[in-house]
Amino acid sequence: MPQKITYPVTLTNKAIRTFTIVFLWTFILFCLTNILSKSLTLEELKTVALNIPVIILFSISIMAPIGVWFICKRKLLTFNGTNQDLERCNKLVKQLRNFSVLIPGILSVLIPAAMAFWGKKSELDFEMFEGEKILLHFEMLYFGIFLQISAIAYSLYLSIFEKELIWLHYSRKDNTLSITSRLVIMNAIAIIGTTLAICSLLSTPGICSSGSAKDILISIAPIFVLSIISITINTFNNVKEISSVIKMLNLFLDNLEKKDYRSKTLKVTNRNELGELINGTNKFFNVTKELLKSFRHSSETSKDSSESLNTNIEDSVIRFQDIENYVSSIRQDMANQSKSVEDANSTTSQMLIRIKDLNSAIEKQAAGVSQSSSAVEQMVANVNNVTAILEKNSDSVNELADASEEGKNIVVQAVTLADDVLGQSSNLLAASETIQAIAAETNLLAMNAAIESAHAGEAGQGFSVVADEIRKLAVQSGEQSKNIQHSLKKFAESVASITENTKQIQEQFNVIYNLSQKVKDQEKIISDAMTEQSAGNAQVLAGIRSITNTTSTVRSSAAEMLNGGAQISKEMSLLSSTTHTSRQHIAEIMNNLQRVIKSLDNFKNSSTQNTKSIIKLQQEIWDFKL
Repeated sequence: MPQKITYPVTLTNKAIRTFTIVFLWTFILFCLTNILSKSLTLEELKTVALNIPVIILFSISIMAPIGVWFICKRKLLTFNGTNQDLERCNKLVKQLRNFSVLIPGILSVLIPAAMAFWGKKSELDFEMFEGEKILLHFEMLYFGIFLQISAIAYSLYLSIFEKELIWLHYSRKDNTLSITSRLVIMNAIAIIGTTLAICSLLSTPGICSSGSAKDILISIAPIFVLSIISITINTFNNVKEISSVIKMLNLFLDNLEKKDYRSKTLKVTNRNELGELINGTNKFFNVTKELLKSFRHSSETSKDSSESLNTNIEDSVIRFQDIENYVSSIRQDMANQSKSVEDANSTTSQMLIRIKDLNSAIEKQAAGVSQSSSAVEQMVANVNNVTAILEKNSDSVNELADASEEGKNIVVQAVTLADDVLGQSSNLLAASETIQAIAAETNLLAMNAAIESAHAGEAGQGFSVVADEIRKLAVQSGEQSKNIQHSLKKFAESVASITENTKQIQEQFNVIYNLSQKVKDQEKIISDAMTEQSAGNAQVLAGIRSITNTTSTVRSSAAEMLNGGAQISKEMSLLSSTTHTSRQHIAEIMNNLQRVIKSLDNFKNSSTQNTKSIIKLQQEIWDFKL
């Protein structure tokens, strides 16, 4: 399996510092170009360049990439090594690259627009433009210089940034820009920027109309110089990257050429074709290294196997020679065995006749035992039926006794309950009489109250009404108490009658219970006797069955002996024929063994030669330093 190299997750600010410093020169070169080409006077330049909107936009163009850088850097440094996080970080690298250029690019259009707006607001005449609008000049010159500077900045930025991303695995889908694209696109951007800057200067009316060709060339000379510097730096940086990778590959391959595989895999410092080349080289190195390790292990194993094979072949030759001797001995024994088989065949025929006679006698004995067994089984079945009936009767008698006892207990409880009810009814009668006495007293009190209320006159009328109602209630209570007393007397008479009847039932249950106990005792005596009889019958039946089983076993054995004797007789005949055939096969085996021994000698010679080749291959593999 290829060796996986991991590096510390680190990231410096060198790339963004280089990127920011180079972009700072856009503003500086814009101002110098306007001064050197005399497009603007110093006072005009101060007015349009040193004002709050322009300074704010310029500051944003510098700080925005730095802010994006630190946000993305913080997210990149959280890389945890998983495939999902790897994809996230590679996507983040592409976004960082795009935003770092896109934001300053947009602001490089807004900054000259802000300059032109501030110049108009300040009512500048712009002498070299003879009253014409200056916005186009600012836009073309500033954006042209920005393109030239961005070609240098982006090239340096990618070179530094990609070298610091060696800890982030690179694959083809994570390619930033190919070598050709970097060279062609960056140089094309520089040329376009040069063209825009020159056009902006040549479109200045004051420059074209006031000076000679020499003055015009002097004014555009800084643009040409900047273009040459941009193209040179971009080309040199790309060539340097290619040269660095080629040099690293040469050193790496030199070690491989010397059979030294102890080096570590190469660091991927470029996220383009060079990175793919390094990845491919690393894969080749890892696969080859593992293959050599496998070859080394296999050669050692093959050497041991070959030496073991040689030893086994020598042992096999000796063993086959022993087998040849054994087969020769067996051949002689087979000749002697053939005579013994014929004698055994004759003896087997006599045994077969005797087994047939024994089988007939056993058949007769088995028939007699079978009849005796049937008679005893029938007797046992009858006894078992009687025993079963007695068991059912015993269960019924037990149930009757239990039911009688339970009924007796219930009747006793009923008598006790009736006595309690009768006692409670007496208490209720006493309570009813008490209620009648209270009602009479209440009625008397109500009458007295009515008399007193009448004496009170109008003041006692309300109390008179209450006294009437209480008297009515007392009368109703007395009547209800009489009704209740009458009902309770009837209820007490009924309960007394029930109590008398229940006592008679209790006496009848006592008689039934005593009779059921006597029946139960008699059933138990009979059941015990039948159980003893059943046990004796079972012993007799077990003995008969044992005799039957033994007879059946003997009969089966006799039948098997008869079949076996016939089979033995048949097999002995086959054995005699087989013995003759075996003698012929042993002769063929002797011939084949001699051929095998000869083939093993040839194989031993080939194996010895193979062992020498393996040792030579092992020496070659061990020359590689792993």
